[in-house]
Amino acid sequence: RASSNMASTSTTSGYSSAPQPSMDRHKSGFSTSSDLEVPGNGYLTDRVQKYVNSVWAWDWLAVTRWMYIVCYVLILWKITPLFLNVLLAWMSATIGNLHFVVILLVTFASGMFLFMLPPVPGPPIYLFGGFVISDKCPFGFWWGAVICVSLCFVLKLTACAVQQKLIGERLGDNQWVRQTVGVHKPFIRAIEAVLRQRGLCFGKCMILCGGPDWPTSVLAGILKLSLFQCELGTCPIILNVVPLTLTGAFYLKRDESEIWMRAGNLMFTLTVLTSVMFWAGMGWAIQNEFDKNHEQLSRPREEYVELDWLDHRSEVIARRSAVHWHDLPLWVRVPFLLGSLGLVGCAHALTWRFSRFFGKFSVTDDFSQLEWYGHDGIISTPGVALCGVMVGCTAGLILCNMWSKRRRRKPAAVAAMELDLEEAAWKESRLLEARKAASKPAPRQTAIPEEWLTKALPDIAEPTTDEASESLDDTLPKPSSGEEFDADAAASALAAQPSTLAQPVACI
Repeated sequence: RASSNMASTSTTSGYSSAPQPSMDRHKSGFSTSSDLEVPGNGYLTDRVQKYVNSVWAWDWLAVTRWMYIVCYVLILWKITPLFLNVLLAWMSATIGNLHFVVILLVTFASGMFLFMLPPVPGPPIYLFGGFVISDKCPFGFWWGAVICVSLCFVLKLTACAVQQKLIGERLGDNQWVRQTVGVHKPFIRAIEAVLRQRGLCFGKCMILCGGPDWPTSVLAGILKLSLFQCELGTCPIILNVVPLTLTGAFYLKRDESEIWMRAGNLMFTLTVLTSVMFWAGMGWAIQNEFDKNHEQLSRPREEYVELDWLDHRSEVIARRSAVHWHDLPLWVRVPFLLGSLGLVGCAHALTWRFSRFFGKFSVTDDFSQLEWYGHDGIISTPGVALCGVMVGCTAGLILCNMWSKRRRRKPAAVAAMELDLEEAAWKESRLLEARKAASKPAPRQTAIPEEWLTKALPDIAEPTTDEASESLDDTLPKPSSGEEFDADAAASALAAQPSTLAQPVACI
């Protein structure tokens, strides 16, 4: 019925039902597939040609920049663990002959330092503690393992407290940081709503334990969350600390018996399972908050008017001073494109043939036998050449950024001057919008959503005849004045009727 009504409406109005191209195509800074005419060559079907046209309409300048970013992240992800193992092996060799108490203090201090670095995760620190403390404990192996687990757990909670109070709360006073993080946007507001729950709530624990160490704790500080509640929600991380620390401890005894090797593999498997559980729970908690409170999370709020203005200002300036692929001169475009393609090749080379460019080194290896350069060293001759290629490819990105920054300077300054004149009026309008949204009552949670009733009971939701409407009115119980509608009583009354009304009710 809806399709026929739409068809009749479009026919009577004289407009085609096909989507119309946007008239203001420069507003977003991107062109659509209908804007770019790519003639067919006779070898592609209409459907494939449509996708080809849409690909040609991409913002290739932004796509190429993202190629650089993804490649840098992948390269760092492949190289960082190797040099982190070298650092931990050096520390293990340096503190190996010290007193056990000094070893504990040095391990704690080095772990705190590594936790303060954003790219460094917690697992290598826990493994390092299992290697060093369990082996050097004067009370025996098992007491060393217990002490190591306790130390790593306290280390995690202390690092989270320092990151939240000394880093996050200080950064939270800066409006640019808050805008960049997006504390006023629905995604971060959903995370905040979950983290503000008190006690050991499931979603709160999943986010604090499953999220990356540094960003999660710093975000909690930026949002001004309670330190005690965040520490309490982080306590389930012990489920991940114990098996990972024992993995390192059991790895030391792998040469004594095969049982130790299997026990280490079992602990590592438990570590992976707990990590996956935390990640899945974190995703579920955020999505569940979105589903329940999407309208409230999307409403403008008075305290975020300044951040909304900064977003609007940045968006307008970026649109007015946008640089597109066809704006780049040839002497900038060619190095920029070749650099991205070269960096993609380097990332693939490290992914599939890492051992050809870099060597292997474990935390338990002897640091005195380390060789930095050579066939059996940390980095080989092809590795040095690959690093040179990566540095050369970066020059294309630097050149493009310098040219684009110079090109955007003048139109950005003009747009900023115009925005300064309308700032007060825009903020006042946004503030009125936020107050109007805050005055609206929260959506009432019903036992059966209205759209479900509409789909399940089409004849009840939309009576097509007067007889059906009168029959429904006679069937439903009449609430007295000031009394709320009882959905359970209504469903029971409908189900008791010997008519066709009982069948859809039974379906629900």
